[in-house]
Amino acid sequence: MSVVWSVIIRFLCFVQNSLYKDPNSKPDYRSKTLHELEKLRSHVLLLNDMLDNVDPARPERMVTGDAFDVSIPLSSHLSIVG
Repeated sequence: MSVVWSVIIRFLCFVQNSLYKDPNSKPDYRSKTLHELEKLRSHVLLLNDMLDNVDPARPERMVTGDAFDVSIPLSSHLSIVG
C-alpha cells in the first residue's frame, strides 16, 4: 500500500511542478516549429515514396471488406448549422 501512495505523491509533485512553472519563461516556438516541420517533411517523403511505387499499368481496386470499405452511418437527426 505504501508503494502506491509513494507513486501517487510523486505523480502529484510532478503535476504541481509542471503547472507552476516560471510565468516569465517563454515557450521555445522555434524548436517546436522545427519539430513540426520535420514531422511534415517525413510525411511528405513517405507520400512521395508511395506515389513512386504506384504502377499505372496495374491500378489498385477497392474490394468489399477492404480497409477502405468503411460505411459511416449518418444520423437523420444531425444537421449542419452554418
